[in-house]
This record gives sequence, C-alpha cells and structure tokens, in this order.
Amino acid sequence: MIGEIGNFKMKKLLLILLCLPLIGFGQDTIFLRNKEKIQCEILVYDEIQRVVEYKKTGYDIIFSTPWKSISMIKFSNGKTKAFKKKSWFMENNNFRLLVPGVLIMLLFTSLIINKT
Repeated sequence: MIGEIGNFKMKKLLLILLCLPLIGFGQDTIFLRNKEKIQCEILVYDEIQRVVEYKKTGYDIIFSTPWKSISMIKFSNGKTKAFKKKSWFMENNNFRLLVPGVLIMLLFTSLIINKT
C-alpha cells in the first residue's frame, strides 16, 4: 500500500516536471511601441516584407504585425531583437531620391563655377 502511494506520487511529480517547460517557458514576447506586451509563439520573422507573424497564447489565429510597430522581441531562448525607429525619410525610402538630387546639384554648381 505504501509503495503504491509513493510510486503514484513519483509518477505525478515526473509528469509535472516534464510538462512544466511546455506550459510556461516556451513563449516569445513582443513589446510594441505603444507599450503593449504580447505573449506569443513567433511563427514567421520575415526580413523582406518586414513583418512578424505569431500566435497569441490561447488563440489559434495567426496575427501579423509590421516591424515599425515593434520595439523589441524577446525570444523563448532568451535572445532579444531590438527594432530602431527609423525617421520618416528613411522609412519611406526617400533616401533613394537624395543621391540623384545631390548629383544634379553638384553638376549645376560646377557648371556655374566654370562659367565665371
């Protein structure tokens, strides 16, 4: 009788220890710029489209958030990824207009200097 109770307790303890990491420690955390904190499992980290797709804890729906809304991600393995906020100029790819504009300005400046 005593051996059976001790064996049952041992099995229960072993089950709890095996399931504990699956319940509490396998989660990523997304910190948004509006100070919201999302506990989730990150499914896709897309560097081309600059989005993160994830499943919130307790939901079966896949959510998607653009990088510009995220300030930091803390992964379940302990690593973090910080996202710097880009200026409006860099975010909208307006820097591509800067180089030709500067070259044209330099060309006209050199033409004016050479004429005088």
